[in-house]
Amino acid sequence: MILRRLRIAASLFVPDVCYLCGAPAVDGEGPVCVACAMGFDRPAESPAALADTLRPRVMPRRAPFGTAAAPFVYTHTNGVGRLIRAGKYGDRPGLLTYLAARLAPMVPDDADVLMPVPMPWLKKLRRGYNQTEVIAAELSRITGVPVGDNLTARRHRSQASMRGAERRRAMQGVFRVRHADELEGLHVALVDDIITTGTTLYAAAEALLPASPGRLSALALAVTRQA
Repeated sequence: MILRRLRIAASLFVPDVCYLCGAPAVDGEGPVCVACAMGFDRPAESPAALADTLRPRVMPRRAPFGTAAAPFVYTHTNGVGRLIRAGKYGDRPGLLTYLAARLAPMVPDDADVLMPVPMPWLKKLRRGYNQTEVIAAELSRITGVPVGDNLTARRHRSQASMRGAERRRAMQGVFRVRHADELEGLHVALVDDIITTGTTLYAAAEALLPASPGRLSALALAVTRQA
């Protein structure tokens, strides 16, 4: 809390600069200059082709699939990767908001509710916020689609060192749906920050199936080139 207040105070006296290159920011550019934003890695596939590629990574076969979308490609060292990591771990949620505005045009026109992937309460308490809720809130502000809170998460092991099937097993039963009747027949758009193996979104979608949604979509700020 003190650190946040100091940053706010400092921003009143220090000119805004691009987070990535340090160049002075121009009014309206936000936290990233136009030059750096133009260099963001983007998926080579068309939106429809990307959705087809991502579907088996993020959705159970029996799920009523809507779409899967991400505007950027993530690597550990590229500009988008640096922004997401700072947004998640560096107490810079505004960077996630900036990227979420670029995801907003990909929200399905018929989406009824945005469902951020939940975080165990203790982890959220330690971090101060859930990055997917920050993203979903900005998407809601732009599109008008409401944010749901029907998913909860129990504590689970980090997936960072896991691979493939091990990740899938570790995520089984992590998510629970509450007030399932509220989602029956709705187009629910799950919201995450990064799609890597897709295991987290897959598990969240699986947890939502008993609620009988009319359609399930998956939205993220970025996707890795390989699962």
